Formats: sequence, C-alpha cells, structure tokens
Amino acid sequence: MPKLKIALIDDDHARADYIKNSLLENDFEVVACLTLDHLNIFRLEDLQADVILLDMDHPHRDIIESCVSSYDLPTVLFTKNSDKDTIKQAIDAGVTAYIVDGIDPARLHTILEISIEQYKKHLCTRQISQNPYPIRILPS
Repeated sequence: MPKLKIALIDDDHARADYIKNSLLENDFEVVACLTLDHLNIFRLEDLQADVILLDMDHPHRDIIESCVSSYDLPTVLFTKNSDKDTIKQAIDAGVTAYIVDGIDPARLHTILEISIEQYKKHLCTRQISQNPYPIRILPS
C-alpha cells in the first residue's frame, strides 16, 4: 500500500517540525511542511499531495477557505478549538474533517482515509449538481 502524501500546514514552527517527524515515524510521506507565513508562496498542487493536514490553534475561515480553494484537496483540520461557530465556519469553508484534541498517530491513517473518501463523494456530488442531465451517447 503506498504511503499517504501529506501537505502539513501549521501556525506554529516548532509544532510543525514535531508533527512532521511524528508523521514520518508513522509511515506517512510529508511532501510539504509549511507555516502560515510561508503559505502564500508555495504551490501544493506541484507536490501531488493526497491530503492537506491543517493544525491550527485558532482556525480562521479565510485561511481555511484559501487552502481549500487554492489547492482543491481533502483538508483535515486539527485544533483544540471546540467552539460551535468555529466548527460551522470551518465546515462551511470546505474542511473535510474537523478534529478536536490533537493528532493521535494511531487514528490518523483512518481519519485521513475517511477524509479522502468524503472529499471524493463531495466532488461527485458537485459534478452532478453542475450537470444534472448528462448527455449519453448511445451505441449505434
């Protein structure tokens, strides 16, 4: 089974390094490890990541929306913030999964796989809603 390719984006330099090392130790491939101050100058699509892992103490909707719209990848947000309005804003911004209470390496693979499948389902739904009457060419 190929390793999941993760683009890690964190709002804390030291924690980003720690999480990156933990991901590598748990058989993930980290294709990018960025902090928010470097986010604008980097193109994640060039790295062919499978998923974006956001780890933020204080998630902001504009940052989340930027990641979701710019990179068009499943996006998992880990945070300690359990505020209902923040969760709703993150989901509305396009986060595939919102996880409270930190990253547990034992559960991470399952969380990421579920997030990827949710994202695929969302893409299918979006394509169907944009073209509800697809044209089918019948064999002659």
